[in-house]
Parts: sequence; structure tokens; C-alpha cells
Amino acid sequence: MSLWLLDTNLLLRSVDQKSEHHDVAVAALLELAARKDEIYVSNQSLFEFWVVASRPLERNGLELTLANINFLIDQFLEDYINLPDPTSIVDEWRRLVTAYRVSGFKSHDMRLAAYARLHGIPRIMTFNVADFKFLKVEIDTVSPNEFLSNPAAY
Repeated sequence: MSLWLLDTNLLLRSVDQKSEHHDVAVAALLELAARKDEIYVSNQSLFEFWVVASRPLERNGLELTLANINFLIDQFLEDYINLPDPTSIVDEWRRLVTAYRVSGFKSHDMRLAAYARLHGIPRIMTFNVADFKFLKVEIDTVSPNEFLSNPAAY
């Protein structure tokens, strides 16, 4: 059994049937569940999901109703493990962004990495593996396509 933290983009693509990555996202999540892997979702990813899901289409959002977004978040919380943010998350995040000289938008990724590290979750599944490539700590980032091409490797 493996432990996985889901990046926000995986959650978004799993519900966005218009996304070219929808089928891959759903297939990867179903495979993880079938294997009985432990699948985690962070508070940060739930917040980010809300932001994108509620944003208008013309601003690169999904334009879902608030009731629908709440329903989907309830599903995520039912299907995946949600652990609280550790009290030391800000310290670990600051350590990572300082050590790897991260600024701007990629700071969000470092907070996700800090969450994974502090909870002992060794893998993050993401469509944006490149966003984590500079991260030299012991976190494995795997795309859903990579995972599906060889699930036994994980």
C-alpha cells in the first residue's frame, strides 16, 4: 500500500468533464482506490479547488454553483483522508521556500510539499510534475499518466 497526496489540479480535472485530462485523472484515482492506497487531500487543495471551481469560465474557472462545489468537497472528504495542517507547517514551508529560493506562484507547491513532508506522505500525484522538479527533498512527484503506465512501480 502506498501513500499519496493529491495536487489540486488532479481534483479539478477529475470533475471537469471538458478537460482533456479528465479521463486520466479519473482512471488514476480509481486505480489508487482499487489498490487500497491511502489517498490524502490537504486543506490547501480544497481551498484552491474552491477558488478555481467558483471562478467564471472566462477567467479559467469551472463556474460551478456553490452548492455543487460544496457537494464535491464533501465527496473528496468522504473519499480521501484529510489531515489537519500541522502546527509547524509555516516553519517547514518557510524552510523550503528559503532553501530552494522559491518565490511567486510556486510557493503554493512548497506548502503542499511541506504538508506531505510533515505528515510522512512520500508521493504527490500531480499533472504539474515540472513544478516540483527543483524540490530536492524526499518527495516523489508522479503524474497520473506515469502512474497508469506502470502502477506496479509505485
